[in-house]
Amino acid sequence: MQYLNINELSERLIKKNEVLRRLETLVNEKGYIKVEPDYFEPYERFIQLNKRIKKETMVKIQSLDGSISLLRPDITTNLMNLIVPIWSKDNALKIYYVTSTFRQNANEPILETKQFGLEYLGGKIENDREILFLILSIFKSLNLDFILEIGHQKFLNALFKSLNLSETKEVQLKDIINDKNQFELNRFIKTESITGDNKYLLTKIFQLEGSLERIIEMLETVKLNSVMTDAINELRLIKNYLANENLLHAVTIDLSSLSSYDYYNGVTFKGYIKNVPFAILSGGRYDMLTKEFGQEVPAIGFSIDLNEVLKEVL
Repeated sequence: MQYLNINELSERLIKKNEVLRRLETLVNEKGYIKVEPDYFEPYERFIQLNKRIKKETMVKIQSLDGSISLLRPDITTNLMNLIVPIWSKDNALKIYYVTSTFRQNANEPILETKQFGLEYLGGKIENDREILFLILSIFKSLNLDFILEIGHQKFLNALFKSLNLSETKEVQLKDIINDKNQFELNRFIKTESITGDNKYLLTKIFQLEGSLERIIEMLETVKLNSVMTDAINELRLIKNYLANENLLHAVTIDLSSLSSYDYYNGVTFKGYIKNVPFAILSGGRYDMLTKEFGQEVPAIGFSIDLNEVLKEVL
C-alpha cells in the first residue's frame, strides 16, 4: 500500500471535493434535489426483479426475525421502493445522489462502489434529451476522453419476445449478448434452431453498432415488428437532437448494448473512458420497473462510478 504524506492527502481531498462540487452544481442548475437512499433492500423482491444478477455477489443481512435484506446492491430499485408508492400522477421529480452500492466475491472483502447518479421521474422523450445533455456535460466538465454508447432495450426486448424462449434460455441468451460472445451466440442459434429474420438479427447483432444510418442500412432486408420500428424511430429523434446541438461527436449507437439489470425498457446509456475496460457510466429508461412498485411512472436516469472517475482526475 502506498501512503501519502499530509500535503498529498490534503491536495487529493481538495480535488475530490471540487469534482463533487462541479457535478452537483451541474445538476442543481437543472433543478435536481439531493436524496439519500436507504441502505437496505428486501432480498426476495430484488432477485425477482433482477434474475441475472448473481446471488452470491449480494451482501445479505439476516434480521432477528429471520427475514433477509440486502446491503444496497442497486440505487434505482431502492429509490423506486421509496418514491413510487406515494407518487401522484402528472408530477415530475428530479433527484440525485452521492452514495455507495455494495457487492462481494467469494473470500474477498465487501466491495463498496461510490456512485453519483440522478433520476428523472415524470414526462417523456424530453427527459431523454435532458439526461443526454447532462451526461455529455459531465464528461466535458471533467475533461474526460470518453465514448458514449447509446442502445435501445425496446429493440432487444422485442427480439427476445419473438424468439419465445423459456426464462432460463432467455437469461442464457442475454448473458451471451452482454458478454459479446459471438462463438456462443452462433452455437445458441444452431442449438435452438432459430431461423429467418430472427436468425439474421441475432447473427448480426454485434455488428448493429456505429452510426444510425449504417444500422438502418443493415436492417433494410429485415421485416421489423412495430416495437422494433418504434425503437429505431426514437433513436432517430435522439440522433437528430444530438446533431442539432453539435453533440454527435464521441457518441455511438449499439443495438446489442445490454445491462446486467433487466428493468430497462427504452433508451440505454453506457459511458467509457480510456484505460478502464468497463463502463463507468450506465443508465436508461425504466418505466416498467416502476410498475413493479405499484404504478407505472415515466422514469429515466444514470449513475457514474466515482471510484474510477476520481482515479482519472485526481
